[in-house]
Amino acid sequence: MILQTTGSIDTAIDMAVLNSRSITADLKVGDDVQPTNIRSQKVVNFFTPKNKVPATAWTGIEASKPKLEGISYWELKNEFIVS
Repeated sequence: MILQTTGSIDTAIDMAVLNSRSITADLKVGDDVQPTNIRSQKVVNFFTPKNKVPATAWTGIEASKPKLEGISYWELKNEFIVS
C-alpha cells in the first residue's frame, strides 16, 4: 500500500504516524489510510493504471503448494525409517 501510494517504502513510518497505526498493523478492507507525499511518481504510475497490487502478508501460495512425495523429499528418521 505504501509503495503504491507514495512510490517509496521509506515513507512507511511517516504514514504510520499520520494514520496513528503501527507499521506492522494489518489493514482490513475498508480501512481509511491517508497517504503521505509522493516520493516517486514513476513507481506510483507503474502500480495505479495497471491495478497491480503487491501481495504482502498473503499466505495463499503456501497453502496451495502440493506436498512433495518420494524418497528424495523424505526426512530421515521422520518419514523414512532407517532400521
